[in-house]
Amino acid sequence: MTLRMYYHATPTENVGSILTHGILPILNGQHSPEYGQVYCSSNPDAAVRWICLTRPFAAKVSLIPFMGNPEDMREGIDHSPEMLGVSDDGAAYVTGHVEPERILMTIIQEFENPFHTEENSDE
Repeated sequence: MTLRMYYHATPTENVGSILTHGILPILNGQHSPEYGQVYCSSNPDAAVRWICLTRPFAAKVSLIPFMGNPEDMREGIDHSPEMLGVSDDGAAYVTGHVEPERILMTIIQEFENPFHTEENSDE
């Protein structure tokens, strides 16, 4: 089995829990191991752009790289590559739970969210 690097982006406030529990599948905002999904991309720009667009309340977002089996990935249908301004190749995938040991903790990156304003802050 050949593993490949994928990227999951999230508001930075979630990183502590992710490092402890991994990236948990979500359905309708709730943890759902049976039916939920983890969105990810093989394109780090696509992952960051998506979370910035969909979470303007987050002043900072983090890009979390992890190793995954390409055979476990399914194409995502609601993360449009065109909307994100990236190529179709690897723009959006969904998978199940990403265990903490598959996360590449030493290369997690944090970014300012360009869509964040005080008006849409959750603080």
